[in-house]
Amino acid sequence: MQDFKTGYLTLSSAKSMFVSQLIGTAMGCIIAPLTFWMFWTAFDIGSPDGPYKAP
Repeated sequence: MQDFKTGYLTLSSAKSMFVSQLIGTAMGCIIAPLTFWMFWTAFDIGSPDGPYKAP
Protein backbone atom coordinates (compact mmCIF):
# COMPACT_ATOMS: atom_id res chain seq x y z
CA MET A 1 0.00 0.00 0.00
CA GLN A 2 2.91 2.34 0.70
CA ASP A 3 4.09 1.94 -2.90
CA PHE A 4 0.78 3.21 -4.24
CA LYS A 5 0.94 6.19 -1.89
CA THR A 6 4.40 6.99 -3.24
CA GLY A 7 3.07 6.55 -6.78
CA TYR A 8 0.28 9.01 -6.02
CA LEU A 9 2.76 11.57 -4.71
CA THR A 10 5.02 11.19 -7.77
CA LEU A 11 2.03 11.29 -10.16
CA SER A 12 2.65 7.75 -11.45
CA SER A 13 -0.27 5.71 -12.68
CA ALA A 14 -1.53 2.81 -10.62
CA LYS A 15 -1.26 0.55 -13.66
CA SER A 16 2.45 1.24 -14.11
CA MET A 17 3.06 0.68 -10.39
CA PHE A 18 1.20 -2.65 -10.50
CA VAL A 19 3.01 -3.83 -13.64
CA SER A 20 6.41 -2.95 -12.18
CA GLN A 21 5.57 -4.87 -9.00
CA LEU A 22 4.54 -7.89 -11.09
CA ILE A 23 7.81 -7.75 -13.04
CA GLY A 24 9.84 -7.44 -9.84
CA THR A 25 8.01 -10.38 -8.26
CA ALA A 26 8.52 -12.54 -11.34
CA MET A 27 12.22 -11.72 -11.44
CA GLY A 28 12.56 -12.54 -7.74
CA CYS A 29 10.83 -15.89 -8.25
CA ILE A 30 13.44 -16.79 -10.86
CA ILE A 31 16.60 -15.20 -9.44
CA ALA A 32 16.24 -16.35 -5.80
CA PRO A 33 16.10 -20.12 -6.55
CA LEU A 34 18.90 -19.81 -9.11
CA THR A 35 21.10 -18.02 -6.59
CA PHE A 36 20.36 -20.67 -3.95
CA TRP A 37 21.18 -23.44 -6.43
CA MET A 38 24.46 -21.76 -7.40
CA PHE A 39 25.59 -21.51 -3.76
CA TRP A 40 24.36 -25.06 -3.06
CA THR A 41 26.48 -26.51 -5.86
CA ALA A 42 29.52 -24.21 -5.55
CA PHE A 43 30.29 -24.68 -1.85
CA ASP A 44 30.51 -27.87 0.18
CA ILE A 45 28.69 -26.67 3.30
CA GLY A 46 27.44 -29.15 5.87
CA SER A 47 29.28 -32.15 4.46
CA PRO A 48 31.41 -34.15 6.93
CA ASP A 49 34.29 -34.06 4.43
CA GLY A 50 33.98 -30.37 3.54
CA PRO A 51 35.78 -27.41 5.07
CA TYR A 52 32.59 -26.11 6.71
CA LYS A 53 31.25 -29.01 8.76
CA ALA A 54 27.81 -28.90 10.31
CA PRO A 55 27.67 -29.56 14.06
